[in-house]
This record gives sequence, C-alpha cells and structure tokens, in this order.
Amino acid sequence: MKILFLDDDSIRIRQARIDFVKDELSVAETAGQAIRMLEKNSPYDLASLDHDLGGNIYCPSDEVSGFAVAEYISKMHKEKMPKQVVVHSFNPDGAANMMQVLQGIVPVRKQPFNMSKNLTVMPSDYSADDILNRLLHCGAIHTITALRSAQRDTMTHFTKPE
Repeated sequence: MKILFLDDDSIRIRQARIDFVKDELSVAETAGQAIRMLEKNSPYDLASLDHDLGGNIYCPSDEVSGFAVAEYISKMHKEKMPKQVVVHSFNPDGAANMMQVLQGIVPVRKQPFNMSKNLTVMPSDYSADDILNRLLHCGAIHTITALRSAQRDTMTHFTKPE
C-alpha cells in the first residue's frame, strides 16, 4: 500500500515506520512537504494527516497546519486523490475542519493516533516530564489522573494516623 503520513512528532513518525514497514511510506513533517509529495507521487492509497504541526498544539486551521493539506486534497483531480484519508489529530476542532473540507469528496475518517503504541518506541533519553507532556498532548490526562488518584489512595491507606 502507498501511504502518505503527515506528522511532525518524531515518536509518531517512528511508530508509523514500524506499523507500515511492509508498505511504501512517504513521511512529511510540514504541510508544504505533504503537498509537494501529493503533487509528485499521487495517487496514494492512504493519506494519514495530523492537524497541529510545527510543534504547535491546538493551532488554528491555516496554511501551515494539516488543514492546508486537506484543502489541497479536496481540490485535486479525482484520479490523483488519495483513495482514503485518515485524520489522526487529537485537536478536535482542527480534525473537524479537516473532515468537513474532505467530506463527500474522498472517503475520510477520524482515528486519533494510538499513543500506547508510541510509548513502546519512546527513546530512553526522554525524561518523566517529556513522557507526561506527550501523554497530556494525546489526551491521556484521564489515565494519569486516575493513576495519581490511586497512588494517593494507597499512600493514605498506609499513612500513620495522627
């Protein structure tokens, strides 16, 4: 399968390379790179697109976000369009904007990137803060809160009464 993967996160890129090892994978880290790849190498069987690029989180839908790529795809000749598009952004508004511009033009679905897989390939030089920030970025805050709460409950249980 011929796949275009747009993301600027090194961990997600590394995971995509693992997940799609048997496929023809083209990785773009910017909207401009992705558009150039679409111009030169189309059609793709799948385009998997992130919205927030350039290290930004919850950025607006503009010419430097994944929205620009979705908009470009929506204007391509039908025979050059990807056969399907997956929006893997955790930015709900950005993902919705991308879905809206592609709806009815190309098969599109929202499927947030699976962070649990990413953790299996996280470099060992990442600090605990780096890992927590990545989990927060991907929406895993509820899991972290539950773990911290469970830890507090356990510590309270073993605390010597006054």
